[in-house]
Amino acid sequence: MSARDGAVVVQRPIPPNGSVAGARAARGLRERLIGRELPDLDLTTSDAIRLPLRAHVSGRVVLYFAAGHSESDPDDGAANGDVVQHRGYVEHAAAFAQLGAKVFGISAQNRDDLRACMDALAVRHIMFSDPELAIAHALCLPSTAARRRYHRIALLAENGIIQATFGPSADETAGCAEQPLAWLRGG
Repeated sequence: MSARDGAVVVQRPIPPNGSVAGARAARGLRERLIGRELPDLDLTTSDAIRLPLRAHVSGRVVLYFAAGHSESDPDDGAANGDVVQHRGYVEHAAAFAQLGAKVFGISAQNRDDLRACMDALAVRHIMFSDPELAIAHALCLPSTAARRRYHRIALLAENGIIQATFGPSADETAGCAEQPLAWLRGG
């Protein structure tokens, strides 16, 4: 980590199986987002409650973005990747809490598909349904517009200001819980 204009810049090595293009995308994401404020958007939770995102981002938060597999999409691996990603955050919930970080998920899935996924995986943190990719548009996040899916990334914010980004990477593991946990632990 190093400071640049008062913001924390996180430098991550190119993953062994990552591509140069993936490393460039990750670097570009960091450069665009570090120090920016999270958008002031209202999103629907998996419980059909419309909430302002900023009302939940006080203190230290991790926002992870799930691709958002839909039952109407052909199975292209997105569903399995979403399962692995959600399970990672569920399994590490106590570690995030111990480090004083709240976890929120954002998925491109519609509310009903997201609720079914959360129930099946025992996800207890708030998940926002964002099938219109509103946050992607507001922050210029990587997404697959043709299928309306997020790339698996994670953002760490402190009082609504983005402090660190994780991903995207060629193998899409950046949205997994281990990277934000390592950053929070100072590693």
